[in-house]
Amino acid sequence: MLATGVIITESLSEETRRPGALELMVDWKKQLLTEKKPLQTGEEGNFLPDFYRGQGLGDLLLFSFALTVTILLAKTGLTGFDWTLFSLVFLLVVGVALTSALVLSLCEPFLRSTHQIRSAILAIVIVMIIVAMSVLLAQQALVFAMLKDRVDLGVALDMVVLAVIPVGVSLRYFSVKQKMYVEKNAAREAGIQAHQASIRPHFLYNALNVIASLIVSDPEKAERAVEDLSELFRDVMTGSPSLIPLREELSLCRRYIALEKLRLGGRLEIEWQIGDYGEDVKIPSLTLQPVLENAVYHGIQLLHGGGKIEVRIRRTGDWVHIDVQNPRNPRLQHNKGHKMAIKNVRYRLRAHFGPSARVGSKVTGSHYTTHISFPVKVYKL
Repeated sequence: MLATGVIITESLSEETRRPGALELMVDWKKQLLTEKKPLQTGEEGNFLPDFYRGQGLGDLLLFSFALTVTILLAKTGLTGFDWTLFSLVFLLVVGVALTSALVLSLCEPFLRSTHQIRSAILAIVIVMIIVAMSVLLAQQALVFAMLKDRVDLGVALDMVVLAVIPVGVSLRYFSVKQKMYVEKNAAREAGIQAHQASIRPHFLYNALNVIASLIVSDPEKAERAVEDLSELFRDVMTGSPSLIPLREELSLCRRYIALEKLRLGGRLEIEWQIGDYGEDVKIPSLTLQPVLENAVYHGIQLLHGGGKIEVRIRRTGDWVHIDVQNPRNPRLQHNKGHKMAIKNVRYRLRAHFGPSARVGSKVTGSHYTTHISFPVKVYKL
């Protein structure tokens, strides 16, 4: 059920406030100067995909199929192609490939700790040992079934020699693909961080001017404003997690609105219609705040009498829908700012939730509405 709409008339409650403005500002400055975290993709040191978790298994099966066809065509040609023999050889090749993938995944911590060339050589040696053992076991099975007289070590050696080139090529392929995957993740993360850092400077200037004017007339309110501003910019500047619970984003937005109310006073009202969206919903940090800033900057601020912003949040199945509506003055509009904010939010949502995430806007009479829809499940590259 939707919660009853509430018009904000005051700043933060005591539960959402922080211990002290000075302490927060010092902590913010300290983190900015000392925390220089490199980009983390989670897979920088991986030499190969994580086969154990299913990465690259499709390519592995395709390689196995192509290798089997190549071996049989080289041996029998098109006219003598035997599907029964193909099935047996394909099962052997797939077994070797999957076993190799499992062993390489188990050895992954050690492979990551050594030089890449040494890792590649070791990986090839591991696969060659598995090939030799698989061929010997297959021959032993044929001997046990009385389809072969004895185990021939020469056959195992021949298969090892023949497998060197395709194994080396496939490992090189997976290595290059993994590198491209990591670089794509790093580029995506860099884009997310760049967009996250693009909060408008004019908001900071306006907020500081408001705080300066309150220091003499209302020191307590000025202190609350500094706490709100410190918390807001700590999230922007110190690398907060890319995805945060939606409730934290809403808390941040309430702090932002509290700051704007100090500047606009009774001209700014806001109504929150928040449904039961669930505890598992996460959203990119600072996604909803720029939309609210647009509603203030392009809507409320341009109206002499101000107006009311309406925020509606609901969940339908595995999708979350957010609507932000504000009044507008058709004669005074900063259309470029609207488009930049929409583009910013769309980029960050699609980076996390894939191309199905939607961000759009529409004008209905004297109101402007921004609509955001995204799935609960995070998109995987």
